[in-house]
Amino acid sequence: MDGRVAAGHVLDPAATPELRDLPAGSERVVVAADDMETPIGEQLAGAPVTAQVDGSTQNLGIITGIDETRHWVVVDLIGPFLARQNAALVLGR
Repeated sequence: MDGRVAAGHVLDPAATPELRDLPAGSERVVVAADDMETPIGEQLAGAPVTAQVDGSTQNLGIITGIDETRHWVVVDLIGPFLARQNAALVLGR
């Protein structure tokens, strides 16, 4: 959460035995760090997961779980998360 960027890839639950119980159509993905030297720890819980899209930073989700041994993070996708929280846009006070 110090601004460092780590490359990673989304794991396919059908091809990853440990993830086969992840419900189909889940609003959660598991991302594996591409570099095993990348520090992965509990301090990442709650951190945003972003991507550069057409020159702007898009918030895709929130890290909700960490597997330090495998260098995996569990990401809850932001849209469904906000819907579950009944998020509202406040335009004025």
